[in-house]
Amino acid sequence: MLQRFGFYRLLFYECLCWLVFASVTGLNLTITPSRNVEVNQSVTLHCELDPNPPPPVVVIFSLQSPFTTLCVVEPWNGECKNTPDPCRNLYNASCPSDTRYSIQVKVPMDWNGASVVCETFFERSNSIIFSVNGMLRIRNTSNFGLPVSSVNLTQTTIVVSAGQMINLTCVTSYSNPAATISWHKSSEDITPQSTSETLTKGSLVRTISSLRSIVVKEDNGKQIYCRANNTMDASITSSMRTIIVLYKPEVSSSLSNPYRVIEGETATLLCTVTDANPNTNITWRWVKINSTNDVLHTGRTYTIPNIKRDRSGSYICRASNKVGTSEGAVIDIDVLCM
Repeated sequence: MLQRFGFYRLLFYECLCWLVFASVTGLNLTITPSRNVEVNQSVTLHCELDPNPPPPVVVIFSLQSPFTTLCVVEPWNGECKNTPDPCRNLYNASCPSDTRYSIQVKVPMDWNGASVVCETFFERSNSIIFSVNGMLRIRNTSNFGLPVSSVNLTQTTIVVSAGQMINLTCVTSYSNPAATISWHKSSEDITPQSTSETLTKGSLVRTISSLRSIVVKEDNGKQIYCRANNTMDASITSSMRTIIVLYKPEVSSSLSNPYRVIEGETATLLCTVTDANPNTNITWRWVKINSTNDVLHTGRTYTIPNIKRDRSGSYICRASNKVGTSEGAVIDIDVLCM
């Protein structure tokens, strides 16, 4: 009987030790400097795994209420691989080892009371609950206000043909006083092309700004964004969007003009696309001016073997893409007698 009791006691202590060790293993989430923050204050979230985590190692930082994935990171020789742009640019993700990961976030007012965790495919960390102090005294006034904490450019992609108008919208968080929104295209301030309105909720105000702007070919690749401000200390910039401008081809010919060729020889006419977007699936047309509109050739190089005197004249090449057809490049052929 005593032997059986000793066996069960030993088994009890072994289970207890296993539970103790299990309770201290797993993922550990910490925050610096503190979970008690001011609106729009930057904090760093550190996620630490146990040594030798089981593969695949993928760490997910997420907000729990409402559920929002903030960042997904994978380690690769001290760096984060396969990391989407928001993780790199917005959250400055870091993966110094297989067991240590971090992101930096600016805490908005609506994260007050929200919890954040990190997790892998196998485990979840402890949660950290934010306490956000949003009522800050605005400089040079005797009133209390709420700095603007976010501004969102609602369109995610901007693809437009040259000469057309883009319609974009930026929306701020609720603040006090109302935020003003400015618009920027790379280094150019285009705010005069926008209009704004406000929505009120109690003492707080949300600003909505709409931009209507005609784009030109030279805008292709430029970055557009908006910026919101309602105090000297609170200026927020939206995510940047790249403008993709589609435009018809531009063509030219490097041949001397007029192009002289001896009768009976081979004339070779060449046209080149100097610019186009998209620069794929280009189609060509060669026609002779002051003749029928029949298409003589459909490639960029037009060859006329054993040319005769009656083939003298002006030829024009045009290129087309899905946007439109280029202006023509004219080549004058002068067929000389032998």
